[in-house]
Amino acid sequence: MPCYPGYGAQPYYFQNVQYSEYNHAYNHAYNHSHTRNHADPHSLTGSRRVSYPHRSMLPPDAHKSRTSRRPSSDEDAPELNKSGVDDEELASALDFVSKHSLATLFHIRGKIADVARAGEGGSRFIQKRIKRGSAKEQCLGLTAALSNFDELVRDKYGNFMLQALLQFGSECTRGKLMEAIYSRGLVSLSLHAHGCHVIQKAISCLAQEDFGKLLNEIHGKLFTLISDKHGTHVIQRIIQVISYCANKAAKNGDPDLSSRRLDQIQFIIDYVVTHAETLSTHRYGCRAVQRALKVCLDPQKTALLESILSCHTKLLTDPYGNYAVQKALTYGNEAHSAAVLDTLTEDGVLLSMSVHKYASGVVLWLLLHGESHHKEKLLGEMMQDSIIDVMGKSCRMEVSSDPVANYMVRKAMEASESDQEERVIKLIRYFVNARNCLGLHTQKMDFSE
Repeated sequence: MPCYPGYGAQPYYFQNVQYSEYNHAYNHAYNHSHTRNHADPHSLTGSRRVSYPHRSMLPPDAHKSRTSRRPSSDEDAPELNKSGVDDEELASALDFVSKHSLATLFHIRGKIADVARAGEGGSRFIQKRIKRGSAKEQCLGLTAALSNFDELVRDKYGNFMLQALLQFGSECTRGKLMEAIYSRGLVSLSLHAHGCHVIQKAISCLAQEDFGKLLNEIHGKLFTLISDKHGTHVIQRIIQVISYCANKAAKNGDPDLSSRRLDQIQFIIDYVVTHAETLSTHRYGCRAVQRALKVCLDPQKTALLESILSCHTKLLTDPYGNYAVQKALTYGNEAHSAAVLDTLTEDGVLLSMSVHKYASGVVLWLLLHGESHHKEKLLGEMMQDSIIDVMGKSCRMEVSSDPVANYMVRKAMEASESDQEERVIKLIRYFVNARNCLGLHTQKMDFSE
């Protein structure tokens, strides 16, 4: 039975491998290393021969605690995770690839998918061979992937093999994998914890002319995807990739191509704009809203901004909606900031908003990132005597007894352009009264730094 250099008898699935190429590479590497170490010292192309002392210059007991950089035996060599592997053939395959740096997919023919799912080490080996291997080796990996697609796409480690084929494979390889995805159901895979990563990689690697079929698959299923903790990332990736391509086309002086790219995702943007309030207050839907605000181009972004600003009063105090308002302030213009500021400063609501668990985030954004005149208006409203002395409450409770008020005081002091003692005292009194008037009774906490 043939065997590899330095390795014992191999399982049956190794016996059909042609060893000539492996042995040639192995011997070439060995001979090349041997020649370099013993090159003629007088040769212009050879390496200088180095003489080492026969006796170690280290103390006698230094060898006991010294660790070598390279393993001295096979037991010390880094191994793939073979624990818990009941299949003897799989265990042999994992052992082989861990000990032979020149191993390829041809050497584990018949066990490729199993190695990819065996653990992190096996998955990384498969990805490396798909990236660096020849076209024939990639073809072998594709065959194994298609034969075990259902197991790989939903596996914690196996899905990375499919991602590697999508990223480093040819157009033909991507086409066959997309056929497998469509036959299993793109939406159902998008809702899976590991399948969604394969779909996202496919979206990133897919040619623009092939997006039509993928987008048709998600028509009528947008809420199912956006409201799912895994599916929302698929929608975000679609918006991100196509918006990037549209922006790139516009910068290259091709507005027609840019317009066609934007038209591809217009139905997604229309849905988000129409249901902006519902999605912004959803745990996972708010992520798609924020992503759209960040990457969409001006025509689509403007429509989404207007939709969010139309319902921002309700979003301010929402656990998730306040983040949509903050993102709208980040990517909106001065008019959008002015609209939110007017809402915060009218009818004395700034008092309650400043110490509200969620709305205080929007107030803080304006203090830290707003225009100078917006900051002055907000701080001026905070320090009006009519607000400070509301209901005649005295400063009998410390600001540090409320975490929200404590944090807001510090940030408001940082945002204040004046360091006058009177202004600082008024800020502290403002938040103390805010806490007292709202009846926020929390356990006293130590915020000393």
